[in-house]
Amino acid sequence: MGAGSTDFNGDGFADMSILYDYGGGEAGLFVLPGKPVIDDGVTRSPYMVWSVPRGNFWPSAMKITAGDFNGDGRSDVLALYDYGGGEAGLFIYPGTSAQGSTAAEPYLVWSAPRGNFWPSVMKITAGDFNGDGLSDLLALYDYGRGEAGLFVFPGTTGRYQGATSPYLVWHAPPGNFEVSRATPAAGDFNGDGRADLVVMYDYGNNEYALWVMQGTTSRQPDSVNPYWCWHSAGWTSFPRYQLNTGDINGDGRSDLVVAVDNATWFLSGTAGSGDNATWPGLYLTDGISLNDKKITVGDFNGNGAADVITLVDKGNGVAEAWVTPGGVPAPSRYKQRVWLSGSGQFWPSVTKVA
Repeated sequence: MGAGSTDFNGDGFADMSILYDYGGGEAGLFVLPGKPVIDDGVTRSPYMVWSVPRGNFWPSAMKITAGDFNGDGRSDVLALYDYGGGEAGLFIYPGTSAQGSTAAEPYLVWSAPRGNFWPSVMKITAGDFNGDGLSDLLALYDYGRGEAGLFVFPGTTGRYQGATSPYLVWHAPPGNFEVSRATPAAGDFNGDGRADLVVMYDYGNNEYALWVMQGTTSRQPDSVNPYWCWHSAGWTSFPRYQLNTGDINGDGRSDLVVAVDNATWFLSGTAGSGDNATWPGLYLTDGISLNDKKITVGDFNGNGAADVITLVDKGNGVAEAWVTPGGVPAPSRYKQRVWLSGSGQFWPSVTKVA
């Protein structure tokens, strides 16, 4: 999923945040920190910033993304928690340079009482949609029967329940938009200084379109008028994919990163619209099944361009992390390993990343 920012510890390098599910309501939040020098070694391992004992927190009930929600210059982990029965809460795990099981204690900024909000029908990402300098939580809401809405939970410096409150900026009436066919990511795709919601929409039969819901300061339900900037009818197959965004080529606009089986596609950000305004112009093979990798995007190595950070499941509790460096005019074709766990030490299959 897409993220507004990924520098959790505030050192100027992007990090990968990893929510780990131990089972039975026990969880931990780890940070794989960015580093200025990339090497093929194990010198930079994930460290814990939060944990909760058994019976208290179920990661399976959470949807997470990342962005600087509170405006302190560090990325936070935003977690939408599903209590069941239409009851929900939005928790912020604040970015911090500290380490340890209580370094990033979450706080609640919004909740909805039972019967009012179903996180299970939502797809989320984060970015500064309204241009105020704080990342916002963006939520595509599925009302059913092809009816959808885009809600913005604005970023806030408040640390209390009710510090943020969602508002609707776009609504599709019944029969017009199936959220189940849509995969969102967020970034400043058109280069206007605000994050946009970028949606890959699967029409079936190998037909796809890339829709842009442009960031706006307005809070009205008709604030957003989606347009597409890429359309493919029949020649491209993305049967399974993960999306993320970041300025991979260093041109000042966010690009779309499409991770698929054994490879990654890149679509350059553009201010244009129409079928061919952007195109899957670069294809990098990695030989990794989509089942075995999870990605995030950010300037992990400090070279000024966003990199693709990939958490890989090697089986038998072995994990490794790879970085594909971004750069001008295009990212490197060579990935570099930055972490390798020992056998039986880390199971990526029970994680969520941001």
